[in-house]
Amino acid sequence: MRNTMILVSGLPATGKTTFSEWLSSEICIPLLSRDRVLEKYVEIAKVHCEYEEQRGNVADNIPAVFLGHSIPALLFWFFCEEIMKSSSALIIETVFTNQMKETIGNLIEKYKYQTVNVHLDASVEIKRHRINERSPNKKISLENLKKAHESEKIKDAKNFRYGNCIIYVDTTDFSMVSYKDISEQIRQFILRNV
Repeated sequence: MRNTMILVSGLPATGKTTFSEWLSSEICIPLLSRDRVLEKYVEIAKVHCEYEEQRGNVADNIPAVFLGHSIPALLFWFFCEEIMKSSSALIIETVFTNQMKETIGNLIEKYKYQTVNVHLDASVEIKRHRINERSPNKKISLENLKKAHESEKIKDAKNFRYGNCIIYVDTTDFSMVSYKDISEQIRQFILRNV
């Protein structure tokens, strides 16, 4: 499975992290999650806050450019490339956008990787329910989520597809999703392309 990058894409609340963690454990390859990089970045920033009261709301004290797409994104791609230098297979998980395709393409070409894209999606109603379960203090209405889904950024992430093998998974009903079947599709693709 060397020189294989597995991209796990989709909008929030589609099950990307749960699936990625399972797959990483199942096939014993590293997982790089952009959310984890961001969480670690904030955790480290908290440790270095000068005053105790700053630690509770450190995200509010770090400029958006550092939290949003600058420093954590640079770290994410740096770690990705460091893993790829060893020709190791890896899983990367985030809300991918079409703007990231150039970065991915450059890495794929430089290190001669093949790609598998597992794209997860679910109905808007189910995503809203899952988001509200995660954040009970910040309830989001179905109307607001539907409006958000009309934005170009969300459409971009929802329509993201990349690579030599694309596996679409509808996670509206998790009981209908077989991680083993997805893993087998990945394995079959890799065996055909060795």
